[in-house]
Amino acid sequence: MGRSTKGAEVSEAMNPAVRDAAARAASLPPTPTLRERKKMAAMVHIQRVALRMIDERGFDWVTVEKIAAEAEVSPSTVYRYFGTKEGLILTDAFDSRSLATMGHLLAQGVPPWEAVMTAVTDMSAETKGELDETAPVRARLWFEIPSVRAAAFLMIDEATEHLARSMVAGGRYDRSEARVIANAILWSLVAALRNWHEAGGGGDWQAHITGAIDTLRRLGVPPALDASAVDAAGD
Repeated sequence: MGRSTKGAEVSEAMNPAVRDAAARAASLPPTPTLRERKKMAAMVHIQRVALRMIDERGFDWVTVEKIAAEAEVSPSTVYRYFGTKEGLILTDAFDSRSLATMGHLLAQGVPPWEAVMTAVTDMSAETKGELDETAPVRARLWFEIPSVRAAAFLMIDEATEHLARSMVAGGRYDRSEARVIANAILWSLVAALRNWHEAGGGGDWQAHITGAIDTLRRLGVPPALDASAVDAAGD
């Protein structure tokens, strides 16, 4: 006799791998809608055009209007998607998705570094082939152009506040703790990006992120604490 459907369901439910996969899927934000995927594709196209023009002609000699004309979109579309000319370098189609994943996991009380690595791993899988092509140019322009570096500081400051709010919502940290940890998370990612850039911008960029996180863990930075350690400390 074959195994009953109900029996198969019970067996699968008892399988740790199945449970872990189901729990992880449930913990992530919803997958992008068709409209969101179309927007991401449009942003990738516009950014590729912008990076090519800026790399060939220089940042100061390229306007948003010229980029829009070359990309066959309106200037208002460029501003709506990227905000500023600096944003064409700093922003990519998947930034908001990664930040949303981190924020979503942190709000559920997932340990910070686990949330970071989940977001990075998901982004790596989702952007395979896209990120590798543009990242070296973006990183070089980021660290070479003063106005882009200034805009990056403001962008990261806003992102840390967003993550801090998510951590407070998760109920595990107060506002002060959350802000410190959020800054440690995002600025460690910036340091990893710079290390990758200065190493030639080749190879596995994700390895630099993992290395940055491992460095902070060895120093005993608070995000290294897992949920059980935090609970024990509070008893």
